[in-house]
Amino acid sequence: MMVEYTLDVGDNPEPESRLEFLKKLEAFLRKLKDEEIIVSYTLSTPNSKTIIFREKEETK
Repeated sequence: MMVEYTLDVGDNPEPESRLEFLKKLEAFLRKLKDEEIIVSYTLSTPNSKTIIFREKEETK
């Protein structure tokens, strides 16, 4: 089972202002994926709700 985390960045009136943030976020997520801390990530346009990352749910 996967746990999914989302971030809604659609409330900013200036979408271009989010691009630098999203670039830095993508670099960070890429590093987490390379280290196998997260399973996958997806970033879409700044105007939409975005799946930030998925991780495997811990089994108890």
